[in-house]
Amino acid sequence: MILLFIAVFFIAFIFFGLIPGFGAFLIRGQWYRFRQKLTQSSQLSVADISLLSSSSAGGQVGHFRFFGSLESIQGRNRLWVTDKNFTVGVDVEKVSVSLLRSYPIDERSATVEFSEDVPPDEEPDYLPWKKIYSLPSGIQVFVSGPAVVEDGQLIFRPHEKDSLLLIIYDGARESLLKRCIWSARQKNEYYNPFTTVSLILGALVLLLIAFLSALNQELVSFSLFSLTLATFPVVYLFPPGVFLYFLYRFFWKRSRLLRSQRDLLLLPLRYFPPETDLAAECTSAPLRNGEEYVAVRWQPGNERALFALNPQMRIRGNPLPGRSDEEGVYYIFGVRDGKEIQTSTDPMVELVCLPGNPRRLADACARKSRELGLVSAVCIFSGLLVNFTLIYLILLFTARII
Repeated sequence: MILLFIAVFFIAFIFFGLIPGFGAFLIRGQWYRFRQKLTQSSQLSVADISLLSSSSAGGQVGHFRFFGSLESIQGRNRLWVTDKNFTVGVDVEKVSVSLLRSYPIDERSATVEFSEDVPPDEEPDYLPWKKIYSLPSGIQVFVSGPAVVEDGQLIFRPHEKDSLLLIIYDGARESLLKRCIWSARQKNEYYNPFTTVSLILGALVLLLIAFLSALNQELVSFSLFSLTLATFPVVYLFPPGVFLYFLYRFFWKRSRLLRSQRDLLLLPLRYFPPETDLAAECTSAPLRNGEEYVAVRWQPGNERALFALNPQMRIRGNPLPGRSDEEGVYYIFGVRDGKEIQTSTDPMVELVCLPGNPRRLADACARKSRELGLVSAVCIFSGLLVNFTLIYLILLFTARII
């Protein structure tokens, strides 16, 4: 009898846990690779017309990125994208396209940036090109990856396993990288393309087992156990466990928010080697466009400050107030221009002020995110356990009455 209970529990685990969990692993990996590829592409050179003269013989010219708007679609699988000064082709036959939703606030309306005001509730749509049937002319496009010169034109084209990154977006190009890093993660990895089918099949299998075992009077308790497990797809919506479900959603959402904030805090560090000591008063790194990117450790009231502050600088709010071990110390990232820190000509390079050492703040966000993730898991499993117990007892009491 015990083996039967273990077997049916294992069946429930496969359909309700293992298969959706495998899908969650794939989805999380997909969005992680997307964020990594976008971050890496932000360090590539921007394609311009000089590439045509330097590669007059044609052929592969390297990896680049390009901002522009859709000019036209040639045939079915080539886009022509222009920035008004230069036009490039994009071969999209085997490319997946990311569609980034518009940002819900005007970034220019405030100097201080509070990420909590815009929780990452909606991830970009990620579709194969063959599922996109039309695009309006003039829509904004970002593309990065391998490029070739062909018939006097620069063409972005996938090369073997080296794919293109293609993003269609609305809003300011200066916010593209930050918006993608912020929102490109699944709202809840458990609900993925595998989940619905797996839940339905699991429930049907458990119901069938419950029905067949109910024909044997000695297996009534086993039948009720199988029937109880079959309610998994909806059991969390029943009281009293539903209250723990809402707690789970609250803590999980906060955990996800902190993971996004961790990534934003680390974003300006991508130009510096991992071993860079940010404790120095000023650290610099070269950019692809020839500018010098600097990280300045600054404290208000310091009359010996190396640079004058730029009023256009955005201040990123502290995601964990009171967690900084350098009270009153800020880290400013921007382009050096004499004694001033200026905005870069590269739209993916931020002029930003962080309320503490970004590495330490990011570590604190990661730790807190793990803690809240664990709390959310305890909440959802506790709610399931409570509801399963009540349902089983109700079914057992009903069976004895009948």
